[in-house]
Formats: sequence, structure tokens, C-alpha cells
Amino acid sequence: MKTIIEAVDRHLGRNTGPSGPAQTALDALFEQFDNGCKGLDRLPDLEARRREARRLMAVLIELDTAMRADARARREDELRAALRCDQHFRLAMRNLEGPCGWTLDECWAVLAEGDQ
Repeated sequence: MKTIIEAVDRHLGRNTGPSGPAQTALDALFEQFDNGCKGLDRLPDLEARRREARRLMAVLIELDTAMRADARARREDELRAALRCDQHFRLAMRNLEGPCGWTLDECWAVLAEGDQ
């Protein structure tokens, strides 16, 4: 649990100093997803943004898997971890709506297409 809290703190810019600990795989995935979302609006056209959003969905799935694995490794309560990870996933998907011109339902449909 401590690692998750530290990862979230670093992700939110809390308690970071010049000699912070080495970046973990979980931190790297958070950073990759966040930076990708921030860059969506800078892409030249809708099709490019949608292509990037599909790539970011794959990163989000990997991030979700890593968060759940970390929770298991930390012996976090299974239900609590599942609720936390599910909520994070839902909120993260909202980042893709505006730049891609999708509704939330369309975001989920695109995600489901990628699973097939």
C-alpha cells in the first residue's frame, strides 16, 4: 500500500524532491498515459487523435494490470483494490472523450473493439 501511495503522490507532484527514488514501472505507466493524454490536443487532426487514443487505451490496460498486481503484492484488500482500480480506469477513460469527439459510451465501444 505504501508503494501505491508513494506512486500516487509522485504522480500528483506531492513530496517530490530533487533526489526522489527511482521511477518504478507503475510510475512510468502513469507518466506515459498522462503525457499521452496531455498531447492529444496537440495532434493535427481527429483521426490522429483517435489513433493515439487507441494506443493510450492499451497503455491504460497495462497500467490497470500493474495497479492490480501491485495491490495484490501489497496484500491490499481485494475488494478495495478492485473498486479503486475500476474507478481509476473509468476516470482515465474520460480523458479521451473531448479530444476524440467521442461520448463515454463510444470510448468504451472502441475499447471493446480492441479486445476482439
